[in-house]
Amino acid sequence: MIEVAKNLLLVNDEDEYIELPNWSKFYINLGYWAAIQEENTKKITVLSLPTRAFSSPLITLGALSNYIENFHHSADSDQNYFMNTLYPLENGSTLKKNLRNGKDQIYKKVDSYEIEKCRVCGENDFEIKGYESNNTTVYWTGCNANLYREIIPTDANIKLNKKSQKFTQHSEVQHMWFDLFKKYGDKTINFYSQNSIECLIIGSQKILKEELQEEIFAVETDIEYQLGNLQDIIRTNDHENESRIYKTDIWSDRKYESLKEKPKLIIFDGTKAFIEFHTGLLRDPKTKLSNWVIILDRRENKTKYEDAVNNFNDRFRNRPIQNLKSNFLEYMDSIEIPFGLEILSFNYKV
Repeated sequence: MIEVAKNLLLVNDEDEYIELPNWSKFYINLGYWAAIQEENTKKITVLSLPTRAFSSPLITLGALSNYIENFHHSADSDQNYFMNTLYPLENGSTLKKNLRNGKDQIYKKVDSYEIEKCRVCGENDFEIKGYESNNTTVYWTGCNANLYREIIPTDANIKLNKKSQKFTQHSEVQHMWFDLFKKYGDKTINFYSQNSIECLIIGSQKILKEELQEEIFAVETDIEYQLGNLQDIIRTNDHENESRIYKTDIWSDRKYESLKEKPKLIIFDGTKAFIEFHTGLLRDPKTKLSNWVIILDRRENKTKYEDAVNNFNDRFRNRPIQNLKSNFLEYMDSIEIPFGLEILSFNYKV
C-alpha cells in the first residue's frame, strides 16, 4: 500500500480525524497502479462497481502520487514559466511561496530581461536578469522562480463546506499537497510549480466538483493537522482563473472538447462518458499512449450499463492485447479488493 493512502485522513462531522475506509485506500492504490506506463502500450483498467462515489478523485490522487515520485524537473520548464506566466503579470501582483509558512512576495514588473546561466546552480538552471525602467536590476533564478508559482489575490479565500467554516482562509489549505507528498521533497515542489494535465476525468461535472470541494480531509504534520479538500491536492483546471496551478482537468460527459495537452491517464467516470468519448480518444494522437480507467456503476440504468459493456467488448475483443509486465494479481492481493468490485486490466498495443 502506498504511503499516501495511509497518510490522508477523513474529517467527520464531529471534527475527528479518522482513517480512510478500505475502499478509499483501494482507489488510491489502484490509481498508482493505473499510472504506470509501459512501452508502446496503453494500460486499460475496467472497474464494475456497486457505486462510483469518490472513485475518480481518489484514483487521480493515487496517479499523481506516482507521477510525483517519478517526476524529473527541467530548467526549460522554469524558463517557460517565467516568460509565459510571471513576466506578463501586473506590477504589484502578489506571489505566494510554495513552501509551508513561506512569505508572500510582491512581484516587481521588469521592462526587459535576459536569460543567463544561474550564478548559484550553473549549467543546471537559469537566471533571469530583469531591467526596470529606473535601471534597477532584478534577478530571478530558476531555483527561485519555481518557489513563487501561485498568484493569489490578497483577499482570496477557498470556500469549504459548513462544518469547516473556520478553515476558509486560503493560507490554511494551500500547502496540503506539500504535507501529503513531503517524502518526495523537491520533486513535490517542482511538480506543483508548473501547469500540466496529468489526468483527465470525464463525467458529471456537478458530482465531481461536489466530491472535490465539499468533503474535508486532513494530513498530520509535526505540529498540527493540515486541512483541505481533494481539490487542493488534485488541482483541476480552473479555466476562469488562469493564475491557479492545475494538474488535472474535468470534461463534462455531455460535450467533447479539444485537447491542448497529452494526459497520461484518462478516467471515464460512468457509462455515458465511456460510450460517448472512447472512440474519439482512441483516434486522437494526443491520447495514443494515455492509460485508461473505465468506471462502470451498476446502479446506473441497466440498458446503459449493458451498452457500455457491449461497446467495450466490441472495441477490444479482437484487438492485439498484451499481458501486463507488472505483476497485476500480486499487486491486487496486496491492496485488498473491496467486496462487490470486479476489475479487469490489460495492455493494449498501439
